[in-house]
Amino acid sequence: VNFDVPSLYRNKQEVSSVRPSIDVEGEYKLNGSMFEWSTNIDVSAWNGLMAVESLNEACKDLHAGEDGVSKTWSEVNLSLELELLSDCD
Repeated sequence: VNFDVPSLYRNKQEVSSVRPSIDVEGEYKLNGSMFEWSTNIDVSAWNGLMAVESLNEACKDLHAGEDGVSKTWSEVNLSLELELLSDCD
């Protein structure tokens, strides 16, 4: 699977260090017409740690543990569930 990452902007300036796409491997199941796919990615593969740091700063109160330390991880779990339809004319 190849994911395209949209351009990211900060103060109306494009952040050009973000990679536009990367191949991602995952596991899939096909059960009748239902297709399920899952994987996990690390946004650092797209040079996206600046976005994670911005998210951590914007949401630090929500992400702080009992010790008051705010943590946001760069790993993201992805899952996709689709119903495949057949249209044979």
